[in-house]
Amino acid sequence: MLTFLLRRIVATLPALLGVTFFSFMLLYLAPGDPTSIILGMEWSPERATQLRKDLGLDLPIAVQYLSWLGRVVQGDFGLAYVSREPVLKMLIDRLPDTLALSAGAMFCAVMVAIPLGSVSALRKDSWVDTISRVVAVLGISMPVFWFGMLLILLFAVVLRVLPPGGGIDQYGLKALILPSVALGMSLAALLTRITRASMVEVLQLDHIRTAKAKGLKQWRIVFKHALKNALIPVVTVLGLQSGYLLSGAVLTETVFSLPGVGRLLYTSILNRDYLVLQGATLFVCLAMVAINLAVDFVYAAIDPRIRYA
Repeated sequence: MLTFLLRRIVATLPALLGVTFFSFMLLYLAPGDPTSIILGMEWSPERATQLRKDLGLDLPIAVQYLSWLGRVVQGDFGLAYVSREPVLKMLIDRLPDTLALSAGAMFCAVMVAIPLGSVSALRKDSWVDTISRVVAVLGISMPVFWFGMLLILLFAVVLRVLPPGGGIDQYGLKALILPSVALGMSLAALLTRITRASMVEVLQLDHIRTAKAKGLKQWRIVFKHALKNALIPVVTVLGLQSGYLLSGAVLTETVFSLPGVGRLLYTSILNRDYLVLQGATLFVCLAMVAINLAVDFVYAAIDPRIRYA
């Protein structure tokens, strides 16, 4: 197991370097000049030239990248152009809301998908299976922002039982219910289809037929023998879709006014605050790499054959 973990960590290092280079290049791919944002109305060619020299923007790109990477490793992401706050502090302050939203969305997706997909597989081609597949198609087809606005209209405007937006500090965990459902619905629909397909395949294996022939109860066959094997592709897809949760958090946090990293990324695009955009993009990419690495570990724990592949 330890050898497998070390192999996966070493294989992740090139991806980490690629993520840092992509995040760094955002400063040069984005339109506009950072000096005009920092200086504002005080901009002049002389002051812009001096500022570019002070920021090191006049150096070769390779030198700037290595210098920036060295600062990032030490936790220095620079100062935001607009607010002049440390970018790392801005990310850390907004990280709890984004993590809570992603965890809530993942919890909603798993709680809906695994039972619904399992029942759909056990009642294959029945009316339950048909309804499950229709709901899954609708869930995948609905945009997050549109479904989020429908939830706000129903539960915040009509029923007035949940807040329409705001952070955890303002409304507590109630502020996460609607955005978690909105963000988790598409993931739940996808996982339902994956769970159903995997369960249908596992239920046809020889050891399941043997368990049925021995007279074991159906719940024991499903939970002890079938579901564990069926969850392997589900865990894989869940890990890969975690990137969708982080990217979907941008729209979800904007719709529900949740002060997380996603909304910070959105406002930094509007304000053309490239250092914040750079830091937030780097954070999201690193989180995706770390989550995929964690999925590999979970995958190996569920199926020991993976460790020796």
